[in-house]
Amino acid sequence: GMCGDYDSSLGMDKEEPLNRFLSKVPKGRFEAATGPATLCGVGVDISDRTGLTERIAPFRRGPRLEETAPSFWS
Repeated sequence: GMCGDYDSSLGMDKEEPLNRFLSKVPKGRFEAATGPATLCGVGVDISDRTGLTERIAPFRRGPRLEETAPSFWS
């Protein structure tokens, strides 16, 4: 899954991680991204009897991606 600003690097403003990757030298501190949050993951329906997964489906919430939720959550 993923959570945080969609336009970030692991929830951090992407400028410093990109600088470190390109130059191989840290030049500043990581700063938290401030954009709107996005949450992505999966919903899993597990059998109480067998402990095995019966259904799995994507979950997305936020302004940048099409929102979806597993139909078996309703």
